[in-house]
Amino acid sequence: MAITQAPMDIGFGPELPDLARRLFGNIQLDFASEARGATLQSADFGPCRLSRIDASAHGVRGQRVAQRSHDVDSIKLILQADGRSVMEQNGMSLIIGSGSLLLYDPTRPYALNNVSRITQFLLQVPRHNFSAALLQRLTGPHLFTAEQNGISRIVAGLVRNAMTEAPVLDETARARVGETIVRLATSLILPEEAEDERDSTSLKILRSRVKAYVEANLARPNLDVEEIAQRMGCSRRYIFRAFEAENVTPASFLWDLRLERAHARLTDPAFRGSSISEVAYSCGFSSSAHFSRAFRKRYGCTPSQLRGEMAG
Repeated sequence: MAITQAPMDIGFGPELPDLARRLFGNIQLDFASEARGATLQSADFGPCRLSRIDASAHGVRGQRVAQRSHDVDSIKLILQADGRSVMEQNGMSLIIGSGSLLLYDPTRPYALNNVSRITQFLLQVPRHNFSAALLQRLTGPHLFTAEQNGISRIVAGLVRNAMTEAPVLDETARARVGETIVRLATSLILPEEAEDERDSTSLKILRSRVKAYVEANLARPNLDVEEIAQRMGCSRRYIFRAFEAENVTPASFLWDLRLERAHARLTDPAFRGSSISEVAYSCGFSSSAHFSRAFRKRYGCTPSQLRGEMAG
């Protein structure tokens, strides 16, 4: 059955092909066996749409050579989370393995053969986000792997996380995430001479994602760069590169943020009933003595002295 559960469209089993055609345009799906057990989940993310497909082996055919008014006017990006597929378009045949990204123009005839059970994330980016020069580069499909460049890893991580969080994000939050995904997706096929621009964009977006993750997990004393890199889907080195523009290390950003939050709470009447140790632990410090030393070095007074000044 196919249902709509804000903000998600969800299709199960035999009803999946009809939902897929409604969302993705005039495509033909051929399952080796029945579509039983297949699922399609889809959500709008402002300027783009993101879907997750879990299904047994099947083929997808797109025969359009011109856009029609009722078709979805978008460029598509596939993230292959699991399984193996083969894309054939414009005389090219590309093998899509787990972790790969594939960008293609669905208005050009193509055949996507999912030769095993697959889990795919499908991103639809409106065509107008691509310049004429970039669209000319999409006469055939473009395959990217996580090993090629950092931006591929960032796109993959962001797409996965966005789909996971879609049910709890409001419309405004989904739109902001969608805008970020669109910028990254379009930068994937920038020409080589624009590599510096692409790298700068990916690092800026990664830095914003890291900051948001740190702020949300600041109370955990074991939060470190290793975990952050794993969560972002990139290397520790790439996390450090993302912070070079601000002349800080990820670790110094983390500890500075802990001190800033602790200072704010010590001066906030709402936390007057909390002890200094409780404030320290709530900001990710595992030792009140360490907190006191770091606080004095940063602010020129101890937490107790600051509390005394506020009370006086």
